[in-house]
Amino acid sequence: FFFENIEVLPGDNLLSVSVLDDISHKLNFNNPPKPSDIALSVIYDNVGPIGAYNLKKMSNTKTNVKFEWGEFVDQWSNPVYFKIQIAIEESFSTIIKEIINEGTSYSLNIGDFPHKNYYVRVIAVDSLDNEANPSDSIIFTVDSERPQISTLTIQDNTPDNQYSSNYPIFKNIDELSVIITFDEKMKKDVLLSKNRNLRIRLATTAYIDLTTGEWISDNTWKTDLSKNSFPSNYNGEIKVYVQGARDAMGNEMIGYISQSFYIDKRPEIEKPKIFPNPMDDREIMVLVRALEKLKDNPKVTIDGIDVVCKPLNNSWYGTSYRIKASQNGIRTLSITITDLNGNVGHWPADYTELSSVNMNIFRTASLTKNNAVSLESVNQNSVIDIAEGSVKQNIDIYSMIYEDEQNEVVNAPRAASSLNKLPVKDIEKNTDNIVYAPAIKLEKDAQISFSGIFDEKHVVMKKVGNKWKYIPTNLEQGKIVGKTDSLGTFAVFRDNKAPSLNLNIADNEELFNGKETIRLNVDELGSGIKNVVVYLDDKIIGDTDKDIFEFTPTNYFKPGEHVLRVTALDNANNSVEKRVVFKAPAGASFNKLNSYPNPAVNFCEIKYNISAASEYVELKIYDVSGKLVYKDKKTSVALTDSFIWNLDDRRGNKVANGVYIYKLIVKSSGVNEINGKIAVLR
Repeated sequence: FFFENIEVLPGDNLLSVSVLDDISHKLNFNNPPKPSDIALSVIYDNVGPIGAYNLKKMSNTKTNVKFEWGEFVDQWSNPVYFKIQIAIEESFSTIIKEIINEGTSYSLNIGDFPHKNYYVRVIAVDSLDNEANPSDSIIFTVDSERPQISTLTIQDNTPDNQYSSNYPIFKNIDELSVIITFDEKMKKDVLLSKNRNLRIRLATTAYIDLTTGEWISDNTWKTDLSKNSFPSNYNGEIKVYVQGARDAMGNEMIGYISQSFYIDKRPEIEKPKIFPNPMDDREIMVLVRALEKLKDNPKVTIDGIDVVCKPLNNSWYGTSYRIKASQNGIRTLSITITDLNGNVGHWPADYTELSSVNMNIFRTASLTKNNAVSLESVNQNSVIDIAEGSVKQNIDIYSMIYEDEQNEVVNAPRAASSLNKLPVKDIEKNTDNIVYAPAIKLEKDAQISFSGIFDEKHVVMKKVGNKWKYIPTNLEQGKIVGKTDSLGTFAVFRDNKAPSLNLNIADNEELFNGKETIRLNVDELGSGIKNVVVYLDDKIIGDTDKDIFEFTPTNYFKPGEHVLRVTALDNANNSVEKRVVFKAPAGASFNKLNSYPNPAVNFCEIKYNISAASEYVELKIYDVSGKLVYKDKKTSVALTDSFIWNLDDRRGNKVANGVYIYKLIVKSSGVNEINGKIAVLR
């Protein structure tokens, strides 16, 4: 029997069946026979299993992960089985693996999964494939990466130098604490206090094994030790060696060596560098370079005001200070630094006694449009004189002296000689940098003068970008004086090196091109080029102050010997001369001529060689009556070359059999030609 559209409910449904013959007699189902119905019990199930998952991750090791969950039952359609679904996304929009499991636990092989994190859930299913709602998902980790140390610090709980009162008071668990933080959860039954996993190396190459300590969190280890663990009065550097730690998955760390630490040694800094802020020349920049690693940025105080000091590169820190109008110098500059161990140092060492000292770092003046002004440097060795009417608006200006950093270090001032790529012996810097700022453009040239012992090789130079440029300089009554159209940074140099000259024509060279371009390069990295003169056969062909000169003759050289002479003078009156003799070629002529094949069947190649460079080579072909049949021309001329004639006339038609006369013409300082014959036989 087949039934459809019958409404049934989940569970038992009673189906009564009667079978009738043609005269409506019922079929007997019972014994003894009598008319009757048969009742059938029909189970209809569209409900999923019932239970509580309580999905748990029982273990997550380097090789496998094990899950467990609760029992499920179904009233009508047992047995129940489970689908385990694994996905990368928590939404399970992309399921990468599905596992059928009859029990309530399962272990996954970690090696089957290439990524790091996965989501897993369980779905209970009855024998009619009715599903319960999925379980909540949990995450498991596939971790084969070694753990790494994020930070390692040595905390000095009792800094005992004279400035210890300036440092925060620590809880005195012990004198020193080594604190190591890893980048992930660690296996806490692996102790760094065993198997020489944690050691301190001294500058003497001796080791101290640390045999105590504990995990104070899932990823942080702490060891306390006493300064008595070190040799008596030891204040050299130490380094910490760590090995053996394992993460929660059992991956072992890579061996680690810390940076250098110092115990009971007051940190030091170099003498601060003070110069105009290149980003704002109304400010001064203070650069601090620590000689060891610091716990925090240095604390810088200028005239009692704290200024923010930020890290730069290579142990440099920087801060800026805005110059106040009409302020001459600053009264105090103090710097406090704290190293990684809590030891405190200062610059200057007696900074507490500097409250009455005037440091005289700069001087100021008011520059007005209706008055001239003269502004001296602090050391009175330099003065700038600015004429009336040099500015359109009134402005405060200042002067300041600073020394160059002799070694080229990122974010520090750099030596002028290194900027101009010359050794110190070639260009000597005889003064410190003197800054007249801000770097405004003037309406009239100002005069800057330096006092000292100078000679004609001394010049005043101005810093433009990161290079020094010459400004017009004169010696006047024991002073050296420069002219400048703007304020900026100035210094006096002595230029001891003459320019160097490089020509593209060598002495006694024989030219093949009668129109060779003469090219001169002048290398002058000091005071700059004042004048360069180029002579050809004692006739001036060029006069320039540029570092590159090119000359191409408008007419061909006369054949024979010529003299090229160059003189150069720099702004420090260093001079140099160079002289070369070269030979120019005569007009070009043909050395060799050949035509092949001859007689010609399909084509003919006419090869030639000329004695010198030329303007062009031309081919003309005539028949025996003198009529021009074909011509070709080359303007890019090599000394050895050829023409290909495909036996066509000028209209592109094949020529008739017979004898043809060809003529090659070459033009240079004159015209030369050569003739030949070609037989055409097809």
